[in-house]
Amino acid sequence: MMPNPKLFGIVIGVVGVVILIIGGYVASQQMAFLDRCLETKAVVVDLHWEEEYVSDQENSYFTLIGWPIFQFVDVRTGEQITAQGSFGSSDPPFSVGQEVDILYDPENPSGLVTVKSFWDIWLLPIMLFFIAAIFVSVGIVVIVRS
Repeated sequence: MMPNPKLFGIVIGVVGVVILIIGGYVASQQMAFLDRCLETKAVVVDLHWEEEYVSDQENSYFTLIGWPIFQFVDVRTGEQITAQGSFGSSDPPFSVGQEVDILYDPENPSGLVTVKSFWDIWLLPIMLFFIAAIFVSVGIVVIVRS
């Protein structure tokens, strides 16, 4: 029995709309963060390495992810703060001793900090919007062709 293509298109379209809503929420959270954050210079004082399990159809393995640890002075209080960066990588773009512009939440300065770069701020919402556009487009095409 062949599945109903119209139903398939509707399901794919709805999944796309859900991803779009999640992307909108993430983007609104980023905008709220940008409204309240403070900017300062920080120094990478360490890289915190974590082992992460990766699995695909052919392989399963562990990889190391390096998270930058930043030290900076809270511009409001003058207090020295140490905080982890919000993104880690198997090939960290920062080295210990490097100075970086960061954004941090003044209500939680020792929480996760974000490097002041377009991609660190907007990569996740852009990816979600792109994936949503693909799902919605495929859903529409399947519905129209069925």
